[in-house]
Amino acid sequence: MTELAILVKEQYTYNANTGEFKKVGDTAVKPLGITGLRVAGKKVSRTKLAWILYYGEEPAGPIKCKDGDKTNMKIDNLEPTLQNRRAVAKAEIAEMQELIAKGYSELEYKVITIVGRNKVKLEEIGYELPYGIAYEWLVKIDDLIAIGSNEVVKVKCSDCGDARETKAYRGKGKCKSCSKRGIKHTLEHRRNNSRAKRDESLTDAERVSRRSMPWMKAWAREVKEMANYTCECCGQIGGKLHSHHKDSYRSNTMRRADRLNGACLCEECHKDFHKQYGQGNNTVDQYEEWILNKLDEREVA
Repeated sequence: MTELAILVKEQYTYNANTGEFKKVGDTAVKPLGITGLRVAGKKVSRTKLAWILYYGEEPAGPIKCKDGDKTNMKIDNLEPTLQNRRAVAKAEIAEMQELIAKGYSELEYKVITIVGRNKVKLEEIGYELPYGIAYEWLVKIDDLIAIGSNEVVKVKCSDCGDARETKAYRGKGKCKSCSKRGIKHTLEHRRNNSRAKRDESLTDAERVSRRSMPWMKAWAREVKEMANYTCECCGQIGGKLHSHHKDSYRSNTMRRADRLNGACLCEECHKDFHKQYGQGNNTVDQYEEWILNKLDEREVA
């Protein structure tokens, strides 16, 4: 609080609702001239006096009446002039420049130029920014990420902990090396998993193209035609139908193209069969047992 503000508060009181002033110790309202009064040899306007008494601090510049009525000193009728707002902004920006000059962590803060979208978004999340645009301001990187800013920021890799540069809207994550390593690990895992399930009874040619061989497609079509494109379990007509090998494709090479070894099943029934009996070494006995159980269940229902 400035010396002027202290002296004013010692000598006067102010009613913000009525805009009336009283001298300390007086019971009557103190009439003030249009131009105000002098305190400690300084001229103080009525608007400035009201501002000091209400906010407890001296304004950086002139205060004006919103409605233009210079006799209406209610606090809700007072506001800083553009000159005042610029003076306040200049002081705040200068203070921020001093703070920036002292240094800061580049992994926590970023100095950005306040313009356009960034200004609006930062104010929406609680930043009280000075009047105007095109000035530098210190902003938390987490806040830039939160508003989806296009600013380039430094963040730590979530895996190795090394610093990297990225666009704020992309958020925190892995660096390129760790991302590639993760992809490589996933591919290796898939390859290893595939090797574990590898069927050694198949030749390389069969393994590559077994599901796209012309005779395989013809077999699947014939199985569905024999069943009139109807699921043999639930009776679904058309839709997504599968041609199922009763004696499995993997373990019965001689019956792979035998259409009597096929059964037409809808997708759900096909999944249900393999859920109960697994995959790879199925038999016609398993299929007959399963289909009879399903038909019995439907009769009971």
